[in-house]
Amino acid sequence: GGPGGQAGFVEVQGDLGKVVVRGDIEGGDGVSSGSIIAYGKIAAVTVSGDLSGGAGVGSGRILSGFDPLRAGDMGSVAVLGRIEGGAGAFSGSIGSGGKLASLIVGRAGPLTDVLIGANGERSGTVESQGLLGSVKIFGNVVGGQGDYSASIRAVDRFSPTGEIAGDLGAVTITGQLRGQDGIGSGSLRADGNLKSLTVGSWNGGVGAASGSVQTGLGIVHPGASGAIKVLGTFQAHGFAGPDSASIVVGGNLSSLSIVGAADGATVRVGDALGVLSIRADASDLLVTARGQVKQGKTTDVAIGKIVIVGSVSDSDFLAGYRLDGAPVNPDAQIGAVVVTGGWAGSNLVAGIADTDGDGFGDADDAVIASAADSARIISRIASVVIGPKLPAGTAISGSAGVPTDHFGFVAEQIVKMKVGAFAFPLNSTPGQSFDQTTTAALGATGNDVTVREVA
Repeated sequence: GGPGGQAGFVEVQGDLGKVVVRGDIEGGDGVSSGSIIAYGKIAAVTVSGDLSGGAGVGSGRILSGFDPLRAGDMGSVAVLGRIEGGAGAFSGSIGSGGKLASLIVGRAGPLTDVLIGANGERSGTVESQGLLGSVKIFGNVVGGQGDYSASIRAVDRFSPTGEIAGDLGAVTITGQLRGQDGIGSGSLRADGNLKSLTVGSWNGGVGAASGSVQTGLGIVHPGASGAIKVLGTFQAHGFAGPDSASIVVGGNLSSLSIVGAADGATVRVGDALGVLSIRADASDLLVTARGQVKQGKTTDVAIGKIVIVGSVSDSDFLAGYRLDGAPVNPDAQIGAVVVTGGWAGSNLVAGIADTDGDGFGDADDAVIASAADSARIISRIASVVIGPKLPAGTAISGSAGVPTDHFGFVAEQIVKMKVGAFAFPLNSTPGQSFDQTTTAALGATGNDVTVREVA
């Protein structure tokens, strides 16, 4: 494409068969320059080189379903070089007005940036209206200054012929998922279900919700997520925007596994989180889950299991909390919790609200107020093991020199808890409480950590 509108431009006012480009597609300054557009379907696309945008709006773009009244499905897409946005909105992008069968970007080999955002809004993006099948990115996904740049999006489609959920298939990113300055840059979104996600490492950026995954918040059907695996670190950097390096799941999240450290990240689950596993330290981490869609007779497990092979600091694990952070479920429960290292300045809470906002574990903690509170279900933490090889008095700490804060392990019932070699004398009688004045195992920093059952 060049400076003129629709320069180097292919337009089909019906359906388009297979597209093979043995080289690059390059947008220019003109609107829709260097683009391929079909009003209907595109059978398949293979680009052996790069797809790159320019300053023109929609430059360097492949688009099916330009006519919103047609089924604009797109078949399998493979861009074996890079997809790179430009200054123009929607530049260097792929858009399907219906389903998109599958996507491959890059080639196996040394890790480089292969899905790249720029200044333009939604530059370097891939989006379907309806199902987006399996996605394989051989390299890094890197957002830009443009909002939602370098994003992968499956959105709900509404048309005269019916509604289609924006489900997203199995996604593999061999390198980084990295947000930048733009809102939602370097992100994944599925209005419906996300089958699974495996990513090499994960970093938030300055933009709000940059380096984020959002699934299950559409309206065609309730959405959930299968296993999410992070093979490296999961972190938001020093000047990260709100909800950068975040996971937001409208329904259930079956499991989240993080091989590296988790630092400054956020995980919010609208229903239940099955298993959280971190094989390194967790710091400044927020994890919330509301609870089961359908309660059992005496159970409502919001977080099934937590295993952290490392230490925990400045973090919150809250069961019974909505996506917006509001406490809503007094019946929420947590299963087994194992932390091999220490626990500092952090909270583990099930079904309890901090009514005064001054920290968990003190006298103002109360069972979450709700008309739906079941008389047969009590909030519960099944078991807690912290620092099994550490001296009991050093495994847990609050914060030294801050007299106004407080931290706690809080539920209506805590069945078992062991810190170092010390087992707390918990029993079936509700309302037990232990702090540093009664139990040396809780350390000696300001008497600001409490194991508390709220009757």
